[in-house]
Parts: sequence; C-alpha cells; structure tokens
Amino acid sequence: MKASDVAIAQAVVDKMSAADLQIFDLLGIRIASVEPGRARVKLKVREDMVNSHRYAHGGIAYTLADTAFAYACSSENDSIVTLSAHVVYTKAAKQDDELTAEAVVTTRGSRTGTCDVEVTNQHGDVIARYQGVYFRRGQPIVEA
Repeated sequence: MKASDVAIAQAVVDKMSAADLQIFDLLGIRIASVEPGRARVKLKVREDMVNSHRYAHGGIAYTLADTAFAYACSSENDSIVTLSAHVVYTKAAKQDDELTAEAVVTTRGSRTGTCDVEVTNQHGDVIARYQGVYFRRGQPIVEA
C-alpha cells in the first residue's frame, strides 16, 4: 500500500466525517480506521438504543455496518451511492455492548462493486453480516 493512497483515504475520511458529524454525535459512532478498501467503525450500545426486549434495535447494527460500508467504498476517493444492501442478524446486541463493524471491499468493477461488513461485539461474537453493492459516481470526494 502506497503512502499516497493512505493519505488520500485519510483526506476522504476527514471530509466525509465532517459532513457526518451530527449523526456520529447522535449515535456515538467513532471511526477506528480507514485504509484503501477497508474501514472499521465502532459504537457503544446505550440504553436509548434498545428495544422492548432489551436488545439493541436492529437499525443500530445496520447503521453501523452501513457507515463502515460507505467509508470503505469511498476510501479510494470516488463518491459512491448504495445500490442494494442486505443484512443478516446472527446474535442480539445488548446494552453496553461495544460494537465494531469491519468493512472490506470485495469486488471493484468499472462502475459497481461489492463490500462485505461484519459487525461484532467486544467478545468477538458476530452480531450481523452485511453485504452491499455500490455504484461509483465517477466524482472525487477530495482533490487528489
């Protein structure tokens, strides 16, 4: 991996996270790392994020996975939009769980690609698996 690729990925993170600041603050999302084609984001499940069964609302894991997806797919400085996303929930998250979403771009076409995301808790238990398909808009996010 070239240093210039890492620098571009960081510039993309800086620009995107500035725009995403309100939702990040609302949910407590933290960007742990981003490099070309990969991203890791985290959040802690709070009391106001659990449903009537005392499990984290499914939208919390989905939003975390979708955020990791967006940062991984955009990390090479190409604005993307999601064409489709599919999530499978494998275990319920609970209040105070520390969730981590790890995204890896798995295919890159000239205009579309796919990205797999795994959401785990602090014990390494898989909470959800997400697969998304994205469309590359052909527009840079930052000036290279």
